[in-house]
Amino acid sequence: MLRRLWYTLSRKCVEYIKYFANSRPDFVDYYQKTVVPEESFIQTILVNNKNLNLVNDDKRYIDYTNAIAGSPRTLTVQDYATITNGNFHFARKFDLKQDAEILDKLDSLIFT
Repeated sequence: MLRRLWYTLSRKCVEYIKYFANSRPDFVDYYQKTVVPEESFIQTILVNNKNLNLVNDDKRYIDYTNAIAGSPRTLTVQDYATITNGNFHFARKFDLKQDAEILDKLDSLIFT
């Protein structure tokens, strides 16, 4: 099963994860033998470093209103104001066949 996980990490966090993984092969080896390691590997490394300021805000706009089978609602041009007025780095989910206008508007905002 393909799992999608999203992280918004600072350079400091990424560098620390790399340092930690390189310096603790026993930790990496342990996680290579676990079921679904991606659900706690990075979190365990970061949360145990008291020098990092972790914030519970993934900067994503995902609308689960009337979700079908746990899948988020497809965003349309009606969501443009919400997406652009929020403090979001990413949004999902979009469907080109259903409403390409929202992506055109977002592209126009970003690339002009």
